[in-house]
Order: sequence, then structure tokens, then C-alpha cells
Amino acid sequence: MRKAKNLEKEHPLNVSLRVCICTDLWLGAHSGGVERIVKFAENVSIQGAKVYLVDRSIKKSPSALVLDYDTYHIVENGQITERHYPVYTRFILPGLVKFVQESINHLISQMTRTTVSEACYSYLADPDLLVKLFFVCKTERIDLIQCEFPFTSFSSWIIKKITGIPLVYDAHNIESDRIGTMANVNKLHVSLMKKLEIKCCNLCDLVFTVSKSDRARLISWGIPEKKITIIPNSAELKKFSPSINGKEIRNKLGLNNAFLIIFHGTLDYAPNMEAVRILIEIFPKILEKYSNVYLFLVGKNPPKISNPHIIVTGFVENLAEYLAAADLAVVPLMSGGGTKLKMLEYLASGKAIVSTYKAAEGLDLENGKDLLMSKYPDAEFIQLVLSCIKDENLRKSLAVNARKKAELLYDWELNAEKAVCVYQALIEKQD
Repeated sequence: MRKAKNLEKEHPLNVSLRVCICTDLWLGAHSGGVERIVKFAENVSIQGAKVYLVDRSIKKSPSALVLDYDTYHIVENGQITERHYPVYTRFILPGLVKFVQESINHLISQMTRTTVSEACYSYLADPDLLVKLFFVCKTERIDLIQCEFPFTSFSSWIIKKITGIPLVYDAHNIESDRIGTMANVNKLHVSLMKKLEIKCCNLCDLVFTVSKSDRARLISWGIPEKKITIIPNSAELKKFSPSINGKEIRNKLGLNNAFLIIFHGTLDYAPNMEAVRILIEIFPKILEKYSNVYLFLVGKNPPKISNPHIIVTGFVENLAEYLAAADLAVVPLMSGGGTKLKMLEYLASGKAIVSTYKAAEGLDLENGKDLLMSKYPDAEFIQLVLSCIKDENLRKSLAVNARKKAELLYDWELNAEKAVCVYQALIEKQD
């Protein structure tokens, strides 16, 4: 897992909270889910809390012959360190445990006609998570548990009942709605996920959602309003900023005078794959009008493309510089759930954005002021892109308003402070 820079500063809140965040995602991966967890933890720790990260995944320790090599992470002042579990908490023949879990997930995947990564139902009764989470909660004197995604909720609830520690569910999106937008997903899987999400919310003391629309969705399912707090996905406004210079990227690619459009993300994730296909289809129509336009596709596991005007970079460490190099962000997403981190990074970077309504879903953005939107990536969408290429003043206006909106609503520092205040109130209520 990558190490964060030391972000030490004066703690605005005088707190000594110890929060344990558990997830079924492997924190060594690059994904929107991992990004929220890590940035959330870093920024909560900057507010004075000490955060522990327990991640459970089939990818962890499957090759160990005798004992697993599992670790957890501690976050203090934005600095992440790794710590090994003691021998007595490590599982014997961990590869066998993982094989059983993966076999169950494969079976459910076939029954529900969805990918294995979307059908991790074996984690609902995960012996690894129970043992490791209990160890961290007792040894580190944890004040509050936060579970990410529905599959870890039941194990987290068991530890809550044993220890009396309050439990928060961090809903990255409405999972059943998200998978319902994806192709070839069985209705059984959507139905099971909805039931699981409702049960998860009922088991937990509080629920975080990333948007007003997600909060409204849960309320419509009968989850009490007072139980739900919005902690939106956010951006690091110092890391992603209009002040960053992208000239080095342009120089490296020999595109100093070109117009650069960007789209980024994990490019083998189904909604992003669909968006890339759309971009490849509509890009020739843009080139017909403006021949000096280039498209950046930035992110892990990109497709192979032969068009000389489409630049595929793969994963990059200096993403903020690539965003700074671009003149326009284009986001033709048609599926997925929650709020999109790429959109927040474009806002923070002060980029003019053309997107679908789906891409901007859950974000408090005004069409025509903060960005330009159309329902579908069709002729209207292409025309909006062409308008931005043609009109520099329009791009500048959109960019300024985008940054203002990020500063007002989507600053990790402000939203982490809000989360800590909610934690404190919940713990005081429990005492």
C-alpha cells in the first residue's frame, strides 16, 4: 500500500478518537472505493483521530503454506504505517480458507450472472475478518468501528455486540442501484443486494452516504432520517489545484500547442470501459471539426488503441499534472453508482467539464455554470464538447466555477472534520 506524505498540522478538534475502518477491498488496489477509504482515513487522522485499517480480500495471503502474512495499517497525522498481526491471530492454511471463499463467490457469481468481484457474499461470514477485527479493537482500544460496503457489515456487527463499540456504515453508493445499471446483471443479485443494504443500515448505529440522493434512497427504504449523515466524496484541494503547471507533460509528449481532452479512472472497470468505448466512437466527429485535438486516457489497465490522436498512458503517479495539462475533461459515463471521484478531481483542478447527467449524479452542480451536461453522449454531447473547444471564455468561466464548488462542498479537510464531530456525538451518546 502506498505511503502518504506527512500532513501534520494543528488539530482543529481536540480529540483522541481511535477509529477502526474495515473493508473487503484490498487496500493495495487502485480503485475509487480504495481511494475514498484511504483519503477519508488520512483526513480524519489529520483532525486528531487515530485510524486503523483492516482490509480483507481473497487477494491477501492465498499463497502462504502455513500461516498468513496479513497486516493492518495505522494512520496518524495523515501518515500511514503497516503493522503485522501477531502469530496467534494468523490463520493456518490461509490459502485453503481463501479457496473456499472464492469457490462460494464463483458459485454465487454463476447464479446471479455477475462478476466474482461483485458477488463476495462469502465475506458475510468471514472468519479472518472476525479474528483480525476483534484483535485490533481490543488491542488498540478502539472507540468506533466503521464498515465499508455491505459485505463486512455482519462481521462488524458481531464485534460490536461483543465489545459494545458503536458501528457506522459508510455507504459509498447505493450498491443495488449501481449494479442495476450494469449490463447482464441478474435481478436476483440486485434484489439480494438491496435486502443486504437495508439489513446493514439497520444493524449499524449510523450511516454515512455520499450524496443527498443516496440519503433520500435509504430513507425511502425505511431507514430513519436521523440515522443518516452525508459525508460526500471529496478532493484534496492542495493536491488538485488550478495552480499546478502541466507544461512538463505537454513538453514530454510534444503537444505544446494542441488542445487536450482528458478522461481518467480504472479503465478495466465496466462503467469506465463503456465510457472509453463511447469516447472512441465520438472522437472522430470532434477531429472532423478540430484536427489539433488529442484525447488522454489515463489509468490502470487501458485498452489498446491505434489512433495517433488518442494517448493511452496507463497508471500514472502524477495524475494532478496530467489534469493540469488538459484543457477539457469529458466524462460520458452511463452506468455506475455513487459520486464519481474523477468528477471531484476535475472540479478541484479547475477544469472545464462536459459530462452526462449520470457522471454528475449526486453532486450539487449547476448545468451551464459549473459544467455542461447532457443526458446521453449523443449529438448534443458532441456539440457541448465542440463549444468548449471553440470558446476559451466559456472554458475559463466553467473552470472558475468548478473550483469554487469544490472549495465550498467537496474539500476533504472540511468533510473529515464533520465526520469526526459525528463520531464524537455518537460515542458520547453511547456512554
